[in-house]
Amino acid sequence: MHRVRNKTLLAAAALSGLFACSTPSVPTPPPELDLSALVFGSGTSGTFTITGKPAAAHVNAEFFVVDQQSGDGVITKATGDGSFTTAPFAAASGDSIRVQLEAPDGRTSNAYCVSLVPGATLSGDVCP
Repeated sequence: MHRVRNKTLLAAAALSGLFACSTPSVPTPPPELDLSALVFGSGTSGTFTITGKPAAAHVNAEFFVVDQQSGDGVITKATGDGSFTTAPFAAASGDSIRVQLEAPDGRTSNAYCVSLVPGATLSGDVCP
């Protein structure tokens, strides 16, 4: 008798697990990329860098920078205060630069396409 009741209870538990309601997951928004904290600098002839001022949104994030014309790019990691300077990458004034970050938790920001203006703060829109 106990065996039958135990099997019935196990079957009922299994079936209730199949039909149980589950709470839908809420997607986490992508991390923010604060373009106003980023400035173009120049390296040697025909190369440029990006310097990031301290920014909470950039703490320990990895930055991916690619010149859309030359195809050259760099990856760099921000420090504990969000600051960084990339290695020089091949580019020319006016080139379209794609910038994106990956947060320490693996989420990626939108990619922004910005026009390279030496010495200027980055400004642009989400890449198509």
